[in-house]
Amino acid sequence: MTSTDDSGEIRSLYRISYSLRIKALEMVYRSGTGHVSPCFSMAEILATLYFKVLNVDSRNPSLRNRDRLILSKGHASAIYYAALAEKGFFSTDLLDTYCTLGSALGGHPVIDSLAGIDMTTGSLGNGLSLAVGIAQIGKKDTLGNWIYAIVGDGELQEGLVWEAFMYAGNRHLENLVVIIDRNGLQSGGKVAEIMDLDQLDRKLDSFNFYVQTIDGHDIGQLVAAIDSAKQQKGRPSAIIANTIKGKGVSFMESQASWHMRIPDESEFLSGMSELRKEEAKYG
Repeated sequence: MTSTDDSGEIRSLYRISYSLRIKALEMVYRSGTGHVSPCFSMAEILATLYFKVLNVDSRNPSLRNRDRLILSKGHASAIYYAALAEKGFFSTDLLDTYCTLGSALGGHPVIDSLAGIDMTTGSLGNGLSLAVGIAQIGKKDTLGNWIYAIVGDGELQEGLVWEAFMYAGNRHLENLVVIIDRNGLQSGGKVAEIMDLDQLDRKLDSFNFYVQTIDGHDIGQLVAAIDSAKQQKGRPSAIIANTIKGKGVSFMESQASWHMRIPDESEFLSGMSELRKEEAKYG
């Protein structure tokens, strides 16, 4: 635990983040497909959003003024589904069907396939544009809700992402919070070597965003940054969350080769052991 806040709530959120990692690893290993290390870098982000921040009700998932979460990096669907199930949108038993024929839990989320899924994503870059559109509707109709988008740093190389940033800033969409999972890696290697995002904070600031840079695995920092973002008037927010790809399993951490690699039995058992030890620290 990196945060200095040792409250019971913070400890519970860390425990949930590792529980979600465990479920994601089980799902990917069982199905023989998926993107496990991109899931691990955003575990604390999802735990904080679903179990601390988001105004959503799994018993009434169709409320028009509910908060929305758009997972732009839709390939990290396994841990997203795990969070939705843990939140109560559907049975955790359904996680066993991940990426099997006929399952509602496909490799990328599909809107309305299950309660809680706010948008179809997976084609990188599209999620942010969709989130911007939803935020504009929310502002126009004075719904009073918040729109969150989780975006990978690799997909910031897509041109339509910057159109979305430009539009959101120009339309003063203060109800939009973009969380950038900046783990520094993409399927082909290091983001900085493929297409560098140097001075990302200054770029976003120039698009009229309120920008914060934090440790994306520190739940205390995540909570504080989101609270600060929600105080802004007249401009959207971007939280650059510096993370570690594969966080929680030592041999996966910071290794681009694990972007879509499926663990063998020994790797699965070793990874599960590490994750369960971390989860137990917050029990």
